[in-house]
Amino acid sequence: MNKKYIIKKSAEFSKIINKKKRLSSKYYTIYYIENNYDNPRFGISIGKKNANAVLRNKNKRQTKEIIVKLLKTFNYNVDCIIIMKKDGIEKSFIEKTEDLNFLFQKLSKKE
Repeated sequence: MNKKYIIKKSAEFSKIINKKKRLSSKYYTIYYIENNYDNPRFGISIGKKNANAVLRNKNKRQTKEIIVKLLKTFNYNVDCIIIMKKDGIEKSFIEKTEDLNFLFQKLSKKE
């Protein structure tokens, strides 16, 4: 994923989450706000209680890959924080893709 699509700063994470605009599904929760950039930006988080470091990193890589695939159809200028739920950690890549695609479609209807 290109750097222009990534949110890393803790202050930005807090700002987006505190706005409380949220969408949820079985495996993910997305917090979002509109941004002033020419592209969407994403931050990914998985809680330490949900998995060890190896599984967290694997799931972050998979989520980034899903976002890259779905970015072609996603043309909204929003900042999104994607938080993976415990139920999604052991699921297949296809199930995660379908779930995140469902959330992106819901987000497009909100905009």
